Amino acid sequence: YAVKMIDVEGLQFTKKHRESLRLEIRNMSELHHPKIVNLHCSYWEHGHCFLVLDLAKCGDLHGRVESEVRSTVPPFKGLGGCEDAREK
Repeated sequence: YAVKMIDVEGLQFTKKHRESLRLEIRNMSELHHPKIVNLHCSYWEHGHCFLVLDLAKCGDLHGRVESEVRSTVPPFKGLGGCEDAREK
């Protein structure tokens, strides 16, 4: 398992963020499939929300998608012809 800790009392975490998080937890708790990272439980304690999730053994999805895009997407030939979609 993996535990994700979210600081819900942080300066940038608004009431709207809190409501969105509760909705996301509710949605995730209803989904169970072998091809997704499943939520096993969540709890709130001392200004933090903890999510107990399946462990993604191959790393995070963002890193994997980013590396696949870098290896397959050709550079963007935009207005000036020198832009590269792979660079930030």
